[in-house]
Amino acid sequence: MKSNQLIHQGEQLLITGNFEAAKDILTDALLKDPNNPEVYYLLGDTLCKLNRFEEAITLLRKANRLLPNHPRIIHLLGWVLFMNGETDASRMLMKKSLTMDSDNEQIYADLAVLEMKSNNLNRARHYISLGKKITPNDLILNKIEVILENMVYFSEVTDAKKKFN
Repeated sequence: MKSNQLIHQGEQLLITGNFEAAKDILTDALLKDPNNPEVYYLLGDTLCKLNRFEEAITLLRKANRLLPNHPRIIHLLGWVLFMNGETDASRMLMKKSLTMDSDNEQIYADLAVLEMKSNNLNRARHYISLGKKITPNDLILNKIEVILENMVYFSEVTDAKKKFN
């Protein structure tokens, strides 16, 4: 089977959530076409979904070397770095991808999650607001917003309890 057929098949398996099979197919595609940034990107995405972040980082960095400054590659690399605990590098890359793809609500959502995890709740709110300007009814942004508001509420309750104790 040709590499572009393997890539398509691997991408379809990734979309349907069959990550192990996608990994195997995309690994075969990589052997046939070792200089194709799309294979590195898709295999990095697959490994991210399998929680194999170190391997995903290596593949996404290779994709970025082969196709420098592509917003989807930079965004996913930023997300994988975040999942691997590298918040500062992650923030920098996701903000960079946002400058190249400012209409991508997923980047806003991911930055909001990153800022929530870093306890930067106002920044998280800002990213949610910007994302909702693009897609006001986005389910992911709406869910993140509910979680954020719960975090704010519990933070306020905790602060109030500290004042009374």
